[in-house]
Amino acid sequence: MTFVGAKGVSFALAIIALIAVGIVWGLFALASVHARADDRVSPVTPGVDLGDYFANWFARVDQTQAEQPHWKAPLTTTTPLLTELMRYDQYWQNLPGGARLQTFGSGKGLELIPAEQIQLIFGLPPYDELRGPNANANGFGDWPFLLMKYRILSANEQEGNYVLTAFLQGSAPTGAEAFSTNAYSIIPTIAGGVGWGSFNFQTTLSESLPTRRVSKIGDATIWNLALQAHVAELFWPEVEMNYTYFPNGPHAGKNQISITPNLIVGTIPIYQRLGISVGLGYQVAVSPRVPSFDRNWILSVRLNF
Repeated sequence: MTFVGAKGVSFALAIIALIAVGIVWGLFALASVHARADDRVSPVTPGVDLGDYFANWFARVDQTQAEQPHWKAPLTTTTPLLTELMRYDQYWQNLPGGARLQTFGSGKGLELIPAEQIQLIFGLPPYDELRGPNANANGFGDWPFLLMKYRILSANEQEGNYVLTAFLQGSAPTGAEAFSTNAYSIIPTIAGGVGWGSFNFQTTLSESLPTRRVSKIGDATIWNLALQAHVAELFWPEVEMNYTYFPNGPHAGKNQISITPNLIVGTIPIYQRLGISVGLGYQVAVSPRVPSFDRNWILSVRLNF
């Protein structure tokens, strides 16, 4: 892949982002208007429409999720399923050279289903603490402010047990100098999954595209694969593989592969719709450590609603 002109790339990606936002919000508006339309009532005031929309929120969520498999979102692979929850992840990374990096939040946050086939994830900026022989720094990382999903195809366990979804994520360079790329990034992704009985796989293929400074930070092609089982109702053991290839930038032509065995437990009921799931995994780099980490403990806590 060859990039020609930082300004041209920035403009093109900005246009892609604007088009995608327009499509998603157009679908959102169309879905909500269609759901509220009733030929027997004319006119309907906007206030009543909005009230009905929020009053029927959970019914819409239940209907949307009934039309897809009921797997768990993996630990490191973004699920192609549409989910509604609050999520907090914690990383404890050992870096090459003896340094350690703790990441609080890991860019997770609020996940909502505002319309059938659509999910929005409002990420929070991660907070990082770096400690090592040659570097000590604290501060927020770049902000993965929004991830938009559109579920293209799906069928629940009784109808076929599969899902296909498109993502678009944006990241803003709001982090401290030690943890920021100093460039906006756009990450288009295609994701899918298929299940057989108590087993399923979920996979994503994405491209991380910075809008500037490509020669300094590079872009990345990322493939994630999660192999998941369901045991004794509450237990979801997994093995995940994460592959990253760097087409351009300082690591051009290099790649990194990591393997993450993990276990997710849940959903454990709390009250009415509320439930909690907890995942714990150990991520190990199994290829040359370029450029990020050696080993990584991951804790994930999800509050479903």
